[in-house]
Amino acid sequence: MKYSKMEFGQFEAVMNKHGGMEGVRLFLSGITTVTFYIWKIIRLGTEKEVSKLISLLEQDDSINTDSTVYNVLHKLPFPISYVEQRIQLVKISVAKLGFKDGATAKSIYRKAAKFGLYLCPAEVGPQLRLQYRIQLGDENLVIAMNPIANTIFSLSNYFSDLFVPKLNGTDGSPVFLLHFPVDIF
Repeated sequence: MKYSKMEFGQFEAVMNKHGGMEGVRLFLSGITTVTFYIWKIIRLGTEKEVSKLISLLEQDDSINTDSTVYNVLHKLPFPISYVEQRIQLVKISVAKLGFKDGATAKSIYRKAAKFGLYLCPAEVGPQLRLQYRIQLGDENLVIAMNPIANTIFSLSNYFSDLFVPKLNGTDGSPVFLLHFPVDIF
C-alpha cells in the first residue's frame, strides 16, 4: 500500500472532510472541489465555571449582550468544556454550501456534515466574542450549534441575536461558523 503508515482514523478523517463516500466519488470524478480553510482557532474550557465566563463578558463594556443571551447564560444550564481544548473554526456562506436561494438551518447543517464539518459547542459563542475583539462592522457570524431554548449565538456589532430560520444565499447573508475535529491539550 502506498500510504502504509496512514492509520485508519486518519483515512476516515480524510473521507469525512470530503463528505464521505459520495463526496470522495464526486471529488475523484472532478465534479466538485470544496475547500474549507481554518478561519480562526480559539480555546474552549478556559473557564471551569459558567459564572466566570459570564463575569468576563459582563466586565467588558465593549461587549453587548441582549436579554435572550442573558437568559441563556444566567438562567439555563449552559454547557462548557472542563478540559482546555482548541477548536478550528471554518467560515462558510450559505451560498458556498450550494444554497443560492437560502435554506433552513437543518438543511445547512446536514450539508455541512457531508463535508466533514461539525456543529460548534455552545461555548464557542461567548469564547469567540472574548477572543475575537476586532470584528468588521458589516460581518455577521452565525454559530452553527444546537439551539439552547430556541436560541443560537450570532456575532456582529452586538454579541447575540436570535437565529433567523431561513437565510438568503446572497453575499449579504450571515456566514456560518462550523468546526473541524477538536484538539485537546
